[in-house]
Amino acid sequence: MTEDYALIPKYMEHFQCIGAECEDTCCALWHISIDKRSYNKYMNVKDRAWRERFKGNVTKIETNAHDAHYASMKLDGQTGGCTMLDNGLCSIQANLGEDYLSPTCATYPRKINEVSGVQEISATPSCPEIARIMLLEPNGIEFIQGKSLRKPNIYVNRKVSANTGEFSSFLWDIRIAAIEILQNREFELPHRLLLLGWLCDQIYEATKNGDFSVVTDEIAKFKYQMETNSELRDYKVFPSNTEFQLTFLNKLIVNRAEQKIWNVRYRECLDDYINGLENEHEDPENIMKHYTQAYMEYYLPYIKDHEYILENYLVNTVYHTLFPVSGKLNIFEQFTMLAVNFSLIKMHLIGIAKYHEGLTDEIVVKLIQSFSKNYEHNNQFVKDVCAELKKENYDTIGHLSLLIKNE
Repeated sequence: MTEDYALIPKYMEHFQCIGAECEDTCCALWHISIDKRSYNKYMNVKDRAWRERFKGNVTKIETNAHDAHYASMKLDGQTGGCTMLDNGLCSIQANLGEDYLSPTCATYPRKINEVSGVQEISATPSCPEIARIMLLEPNGIEFIQGKSLRKPNIYVNRKVSANTGEFSSFLWDIRIAAIEILQNREFELPHRLLLLGWLCDQIYEATKNGDFSVVTDEIAKFKYQMETNSELRDYKVFPSNTEFQLTFLNKLIVNRAEQKIWNVRYRECLDDYINGLENEHEDPENIMKHYTQAYMEYYLPYIKDHEYILENYLVNTVYHTLFPVSGKLNIFEQFTMLAVNFSLIKMHLIGIAKYHEGLTDEIVVKLIQSFSKNYEHNNQFVKDVCAELKKENYDTIGHLSLLIKNE
């Protein structure tokens, strides 16, 4: 049974596409997929001029095509923009109406999932306007009831019911616990993330035998431990190692910087990071000193007052990825993905803070937005990082602490 309401983060009430004013348009420099329904609609539109324009700008996929990925929109060879843009605005929507948009265009930047018939509508921070209104909410992300989006050209990412997978029956139990932990400002944010990792590790170990009925008991036990266990509540107990963190993450980022980066804004952020920390004439020991200085003098003073930005990023990710039923990975592997994303964003910001001698809301939003756009829609890089951790036997809460926590 489907419902006509949806669960949405409150920031969605304030979202409105700013069109041609957007500093990083979603209509350029990446693949724009067209489904079979939209393709047939375009090829048979009544207006001859529009029919010819579609035929010249929509290319049918010849191999491995399916109904959801049947064709693609051509991009301008000089600007990289969609060839259906007129003065920065979508000519399809302006002239034919929103119903003519493909699911890719009609849905983005929204992320829509369906849980037991109820839509969950959020959005990705790869959209600059979403990044601003979501990340810069100092009171954190609040969830409310809104209207569902049930149109033929709206793309639903995943549908989950009680019998979908291992944790599907406990999706709400785990996700509520995860969001409560991440929004518990009694603890510093890296501490909260490690607490979530501890919970995920306990649940993973307790359900290895295939008995998932213990999940609610594990959550209840952990909540009690959070209140009473002095070791768990003491951030100092979690290990840190600046050299390990810098060596592991910096190598990944610098190697990535040597490859083709298609997003101009992320390229700019990468250059700022490298110019902030790297110097070809300096030895690793001096780079580590610069890193520690950057963290203490430029990153920490800003983030102490703006920790909610990274908190909002984590909460939004947990929500829109349907954590922990978001894929084939087990619950601790999914936490590892979350921890790696957080650690990489933090690492970027420390180097960027050194370069600019401080951080601003604009700089932080730009990094998270462009990082998300570059990696979220093709997360092979983050998967490769997780695979490297597993290969080196670093996929433990102790080793992840070395990436998450700074001394």
